[in-house]
Amino acid sequence: TNTTLPYLDMSDFRSFWVSLHREQNAFVPIPKYDALPDNSKKSTEICIIGGGIFGLSCALRLQQQGHQCVLIEGRRIGSATTGNSTGKLCLDHNKGKYQSLICNFGVKHAKTYCDMNIEGMRFVRECLSKYEMECDYEQKDNFTFAFTEEEAEQLKREVEALHKIGVRGVAFLEPDALPHLKFLNYGAMRVKRQAQMNPYGFCVKMAEAFVKEGGVIHEKTRAVNVSKGAAPHTVTLSNGAEVSASKAVIVATHLPILDRSAHWASTSPSASYGIAFPVNQKNEFHPITEMHINSGASGPAATKSFRVAGGGKYMVVVGSSHAMGEESEILDMDPYDNLESFAKKYLNVDTDSEPVGKWFAFDYAPSDDLGPYIGYLHLGTKSLFTATGFNKWGLSFGAGASEYVCQLIEKGPDDKSESPYDIFDARRFDVKHSKAWCFGLNVARHFIGDRIADRFGEHKHVDELPPGQGGLYKYENVTRACYRDQSGKLTVTDLSCQHLKCHVRYNRHTRSLCCPCHGSHYNMKGEVLDAPTVKNLRTILCDIEDAIPCASGIELDIEREEETDQ
Repeated sequence: TNTTLPYLDMSDFRSFWVSLHREQNAFVPIPKYDALPDNSKKSTEICIIGGGIFGLSCALRLQQQGHQCVLIEGRRIGSATTGNSTGKLCLDHNKGKYQSLICNFGVKHAKTYCDMNIEGMRFVRECLSKYEMECDYEQKDNFTFAFTEEEAEQLKREVEALHKIGVRGVAFLEPDALPHLKFLNYGAMRVKRQAQMNPYGFCVKMAEAFVKEGGVIHEKTRAVNVSKGAAPHTVTLSNGAEVSASKAVIVATHLPILDRSAHWASTSPSASYGIAFPVNQKNEFHPITEMHINSGASGPAATKSFRVAGGGKYMVVVGSSHAMGEESEILDMDPYDNLESFAKKYLNVDTDSEPVGKWFAFDYAPSDDLGPYIGYLHLGTKSLFTATGFNKWGLSFGAGASEYVCQLIEKGPDDKSESPYDIFDARRFDVKHSKAWCFGLNVARHFIGDRIADRFGEHKHVDELPPGQGGLYKYENVTRACYRDQSGKLTVTDLSCQHLKCHVRYNRHTRSLCCPCHGSHYNMKGEVLDAPTVKNLRTILCDIEDAIPCASGIELDIEREEETDQ
């Protein structure tokens, strides 16, 4: 049995977390859950749509409470944003989060924000202990470091803010107390006793625990609609099958697939990239053993987070963030090259090695900066629930949000007792603090501007598209999304996103198509990868039969691992 992950050709994409999970679980095959058959019907008490950390946490809590639950996942368990995250469980969030909360919403709201993250971390520990899960979980300190004096002053104020809401184990450290950081910095805020884990491995183990408790999972089962009105609800699937839920439906699809909730208008999508390298155990650097993230977006580590994984064998570096669909406008170099350059220059990685993982993730920020939208899906419903807008902190928040949603389901809509978590109400709209108007202007810019650019801009003819590459090219005198595989076969799709018809953009770094308006994500065949869309792009031509790998295609990694087992 191999004990070290294989190096990758950088033209390939592979989820580091899938490979690490396999390595640390003696290469035991990853569980598979059957899809619901075409046109079949199934009944349950509660249906959960989405197999990330929020959906799985809700499913397990409710199943433990005696409810009968069915969880459906359009791809594979943990294969979307959760499985492509950094794997950090922290109550401290960078960029002066708690100062902002206290200033705009008050100490009480800031403490509630913190408490939900603490609850999420507590629930993760509880699950790890009760079900004896192995997912590379370790308790670590978290360091948020500054690249400028201004950022250092902000961090000192953040320490004061955390003390104000009762958090202990928080301190500001001067640069001379940080010998392991080999780049110029102005100090860091340290928060003790946070945690890290393999997020994909945790999802796999949560799914196993849920099934052990009597729950049912169906993978490769994509929901496309949920009936309106009161429960019972009918969840309609892409293959014509239906799931009837007598009590409630939880829409845990990162951004709700149901447009009537309008969360697409009150959130903003952004993308980031991840890479992993073997650690050089013999170099002269002080070893990096804790979790790190920069405070702002300046300096050589702009928007970067790094930590060790696999018992110190690997270094994970995530960052190079940008607004969804705007990488060509923002990034001045390949994001993976940027991460690799930073890692090999400043971190204790093997400088002669190639990466052992390379992936991509995206997330949504709420318009008012208060925190995620959690609870009833929209006004008027008493049996539809969601959580969205985690703003890149979805592990602790997602697990914590499940407690609130399960509380709402348990007490029922007629119970008017209040909860501190009511501040995260998914139906809220804060006129004073909302930036929804700004999000709307950006959508309008893309909806109109991209159409003009695609109609009148200069684009090469598809005959000039080299093998193994993709982009926006002219096909039959119309700009299309095109991809040619190494054998020369071609796939061509229409640019209109099937959500609200913005034009998708090609991301050459991930080999996929992204909607800059609301974050819908497709592979190069135009097949749906991530919500809010539930429909594939219109296909113009498709000569390629095999799946086209992309940087968030964890399900392809799982299938490759399964082929190895056979």
